[in-house]
Amino acid sequence: MRRVIPLLRAGAPLLDWGRQFDSYSVIRRWAVGPRAHERHVDMANEMILTAPTHVLSDFYRNFVDLDLSSGLDAVGRARTTVVGGTADLLTPLKHSRRLADEIPDAKLVVLQDVGHMMMFEDHESVTKAIEDVLEDITA
Repeated sequence: MRRVIPLLRAGAPLLDWGRQFDSYSVIRRWAVGPRAHERHVDMANEMILTAPTHVLSDFYRNFVDLDLSSGLDAVGRARTTVVGGTADLLTPLKHSRRLADEIPDAKLVVLQDVGHMMMFEDHESVTKAIEDVLEDITA
């Protein structure tokens, strides 16, 4: 990954141009689940296309050595819910399960056939998970 990022950065203008041609099919395949509505794919596609390639490549560089596991105990001091989709190809459900296991007293909400853009695909369940946390902390 360390070697790829400088190449992506150098080729960013070309990639920005190329991303316009068939980004919908890439988003349909990688960002959403199999039952996602077309409008949700469109929303995700528009959001991602507005981010320049160099911003995306700078973002990915942070993940090479990123390890925040030492802070998970602190996260568990607050009511925590981890939401994961069974069709998330970018952050697989096993990562959500691991987070929920390693954060003290965390709750895991699993969304069936939902991909990475879960806030579009199943906004009702995501909103419910947020409302449940808020209800717990205001009660």
